[in-house]
Amino acid sequence: MTYVELFDSNVMENICTCLVAPPEKVVFLGNKIKEMTAHKERYESFFRGRGINTVIEVCSVNRNDMNAVVGALDKIVQAEAECTIDITGGDDVFLVAVGIILERYREKGSVQVHRYNIRNGSFMDCDQDGKTLSVSKLPKLTFAENLLLYGGCTSGDDDLGSEEWEMTETFKSDVEKMWKICSKDTKRWNSYTNFLSAFELISKPDDDPLGVIVSRDILKKRWKDLDPGFFELLRM
Repeated sequence: MTYVELFDSNVMENICTCLVAPPEKVVFLGNKIKEMTAHKERYESFFRGRGINTVIEVCSVNRNDMNAVVGALDKIVQAEAECTIDITGGDDVFLVAVGIILERYREKGSVQVHRYNIRNGSFMDCDQDGKTLSVSKLPKLTFAENLLLYGGCTSGDDDLGSEEWEMTETFKSDVEKMWKICSKDTKRWNSYTNFLSAFELISKPDDDPLGVIVSRDILKKRWKDLDPGFFELLRM
């Protein structure tokens, strides 16, 4: 069995189906080849750690060309004897392409489409053929596994090629400030981190690999109702 996963920025939406019902192969279809390649390496390490031998491939296509998206999906479907398209993740363009492919192969019955509900552990029969994968509860992940999936690693883990952290006074100060904000108002901190994550999409290049440069004017235009306290956070 081969899965076609519509690549998503949400890690769990990318891997949840493979976790509850591991296939022989999974092909991630998206338009960000560098990001998909980086995620592929993380997922391979993660799956190996859990004894899952799924082969992972990536397929990049121009999302602004519907013919190209449909063509890429069609090519994958024709190359695989058994193919299931998972629409747990993915954006609107790729979802439309899945609908086109499903209709194209409906009479043959060679393509299944489903969506996994992370909250209740069930599969939605999106092709309405009365068949779904076996229902299985999503397993809990360890702290180290979460770090791995999001591109991090535990300090001193030689298997992941990490190095010992240099605990400078500046680093300690930054951690203490972040912890102070988080512990004071957890919900507010979670909201702020969503904004921080979005900054990477509109940020300017910076010499510091951990640095993010974003115009304050752009922030105000993009998020008119942004909590003023957020800017206080950035000043800390």
